[in-house]
Amino acid sequence: MKNRGLMQWLLFFSFVLFWGEARSVSDLEHILGEATKEAFALHYGLNFEPLLYNWIDRVGRKLSQSANVKVDFYILDTDEINAYATLGNLVFLTKGLLKIVETEDEIACVLAHEVAHIKLRHPQKQSGVIALSLALLSSIDLKTEEKLLAKVLLALANLGFSRSQEREADKVGMEIALKSGFNPQGLLNFLNRLGRERVPPWTEYFASHPLPSHRLEICKRKLETISQEEWERIYLSLWERGEAMEARRFAQFQPQPPPLEESPPSPISREKLSALWERLYRIYPLSERISQWQSSFLLAPLPYELFPLIGEAIAQNDRLKELYAQALLLYNNVNILINKLEQKDEMEKALGGLISALDKGVKGGEKLLLCSASLVGLAFSKYSEELPLLSLQALLMASGRDIAKAKGEIQEVNNSLLLHQIEFLVHRLNSFDNEWLRRKCSHRLGTSLEGEMPLGDLCLLEGIAKTMGKPKIDIEKLWHQVSSVEEMLRVCNLTLREKEGLYIFLNSLAKGN
Repeated sequence: MKNRGLMQWLLFFSFVLFWGEARSVSDLEHILGEATKEAFALHYGLNFEPLLYNWIDRVGRKLSQSANVKVDFYILDTDEINAYATLGNLVFLTKGLLKIVETEDEIACVLAHEVAHIKLRHPQKQSGVIALSLALLSSIDLKTEEKLLAKVLLALANLGFSRSQEREADKVGMEIALKSGFNPQGLLNFLNRLGRERVPPWTEYFASHPLPSHRLEICKRKLETISQEEWERIYLSLWERGEAMEARRFAQFQPQPPPLEESPPSPISREKLSALWERLYRIYPLSERISQWQSSFLLAPLPYELFPLIGEAIAQNDRLKELYAQALLLYNNVNILINKLEQKDEMEKALGGLISALDKGVKGGEKLLLCSASLVGLAFSKYSEELPLLSLQALLMASGRDIAKAKGEIQEVNNSLLLHQIEFLVHRLNSFDNEWLRRKCSHRLGTSLEGEMPLGDLCLLEGIAKTMGKPKIDIEKLWHQVSSVEEMLRVCNLTLREKEGLYIFLNSLAKGN
C-alpha cells in the first residue's frame, strides 16, 4: 500500500541500532520486525478484538500456507486505509481498510499482496537498497550541487525499484489468493473502489507505487490467464463461504444468489447529503496535492532545522487521510440509515455535525497544503532568517487544531450513531436471511448458525459472546430479558472499541447480500 517511506527509514535506523545484538541474519530480521511492531503499536495501537483478529488470522494462515511462508498478522487501530509488510515476516493492516472491503476475497487479496512481498523478500531488498544509497552518498566526495543531483537520482532509482516490487507483488499475490481458494478478482474490485488517480501521469515517477490505472491493467492481464477449471473451483469456494457479491459475477453457474434492493435517500435530507459529499470531494484532492508536495522532501537537501516541521506536516496529512476515511464511511452509513431510523431529528443533527466537521477539515487541509509547499521552497533555498520558520510553525499549529477538531467532531457523530448502526445491521441480516447469507455468517463466525432464531439475532449473540469471551447460552439468557438491540448492548456494557469491532464485523457480513 502507500506511504512506506517512513517505515523504510525506520527499518534502516533499526538496522544500525540493533546490529550488535543480532547473532545471525535471521536474528537481526526478527529483532527489526519486533522493533517495527513496537513502533506501530506506539503510533497507532494494535487491535486484538476477537471478531476481527480471529477472522484476519484465519484468512492469513490460509494464504501463508499456500505461499509456504510463516507470517504473523496484526490490525492497526487507525482509520487510515493501508497495509504493510515488514522484516520479521509481519503483515499489518489497518482497521480503516477492514471498514471499506466488501467481501472476504477483497481482504484476502490485499493480504496476499503483502504475503507476496514477504515471499519475494522485498523488505530485505528495499532495506539493502536504502543502506547502499546512504553509503554511496557519504563515501563519494562531491560538491553541493553534485551531491544534490546524486541524491535526486538515487531517490528516483529507489522509487522505481519500489514500483517494480509492487507490480511483482500484485502478480504473485493474485497467484497466492487463487491457490488459497479466493477469487483473485478481489484485488481488482478493491483497487476500483479506491478510485482512479486524480493526478497527472508523470507524478508516478515520484511515487513508491504504480498509478492505480496501471495496477488495474496488471490485474486484468493476470485474470485472463486463469483457466475455466480454476474459475469453477473459485465458484465452489464462494458457494461454501456464502460470498454472494462475488458469486454474482459467475453467470454460467447456478444457482444465482438473490439480489439486494436498496431504497433511495429521503428527499428531506438530500440537500444535506449533497453538501456533505461536496466537502468530502474537496478533502480528497487536497490530501493528494499535499502528498505530491511532501514527496519532494525525498529530493530536497533538508536542513536539520526543518526536520520537526516536516515530520509534523507528514503526520498531519496522515490524520487528514484518516479523517477522510472516517467521514466517507459515515456518509455511506448515513445514506442508508436516513430511511431506516425513526429518529429523523437525530439523523438530521448528525448530518449537520458532519458538515461542520468537514468544513474545519477543509480549512486545516488548505493550511497544510500551503505549509507543505512552503517547506519544500525553504528546503531548496538558502534562507537565513528565522521569521519564515516561526510563521510556518504557527500555520502548522493552526492546521493541526483544525484537523484535530474535525476528527473529534466526526468521532462524536460516529459514537452517537454506533448503536443505531449495529441495530440496523442486525435487522438487515434478519430481513435478508437466505441460504447464501447463512453460509457466509457461519463461515465468518466459525460456527453453524442453525435454528429458528432470526439470522441477525444469532450473529449478534455469537458476536457478543466471542467479544466478551462468555458462553453463548449466557448471552441468550440476557437477550430474552431485554426489548431491543440497543438495550442489549447497554446491558452487556461493551466498551466503545468492542462495539466498534462488533459493528465492523456485522457490517462485513451484511455487505454484498
